Amino acid sequence: MRVQATTESPYALPDVDTIVVGIFEGERAAHDFGSGTLQSLLDRGEAKPALGHLAVAHADSRRVILVGLGDRERFDAERARGAAGIAHGRARELGAKCLCWELPHHVDETVAAGIVEGTLLHARRFDRYKDRSGEPDDAADRGPELERLLISAHHDVSEAVRTATIICMAQNRARDLGDTPANDLPPQALASYAQKLAQRLDGLTVTVIDEDQIREAGMGAFAAVAQGSVQGARLIRLDYEGAPADTPRL
Repeated sequence: MRVQATTESPYALPDVDTIVVGIFEGERAAHDFGSGTLQSLLDRGEAKPALGHLAVAHADSRRVILVGLGDRERFDAERARGAAGIAHGRARELGAKCLCWELPHHVDETVAAGIVEGTLLHARRFDRYKDRSGEPDDAADRGPELERLLISAHHDVSEAVRTATIICMAQNRARDLGDTPANDLPPQALASYAQKLAQRLDGLTVTVIDEDQIREAGMGAFAAVAQGSVQGARLIRLDYEGAPADTPRL
């Protein structure tokens, strides 16, 4: 999924097929369209500002998901993650390909990051072992995969969005590794993955200790676990030395 920040209005972006607008308790819908379509949903009770409540409207060829954000004073990055995950699930059911969140007014960049994190973490699927040759699975009910996420704000939140995207990509990759069964990812294969990763990333070094070295170092607990497998144990050490904080970003 491609993730970007923009200062353009969601309604002005030609590729966006689904827009998410958040509403706080006691507030009106910002940047409404038509003759007050979103506010009309709120007034009728079809949409509610309660945290996580969803309603859907249509603006020409686009869908607009109105999601409740609850009390503004209590709204933070964690609640933004939850709301984003709920909104992503509905967008996927609706067949969204390009989703644009309109960042609520007067929130800090941690909320923008939370929206990115909630969307990417909710979008992650581990279906490597799903048999697609037989009966159809539940993919049709879930809808297609989201291809693009945009965060629209009045100010530049690109750095927060970029950082959150990198963190979530790493989290989801770690989840994939953790979900892979040991017979498909034995110790040597995981060590090789770490070594290849170090070759691509500046500042990352990897030290791999094999089973003989583990025993020589007196790590009896690690060695004992390995006795139950034909696969030799590996102890993987990662060291990261990043650039100084004052290094200019290219």
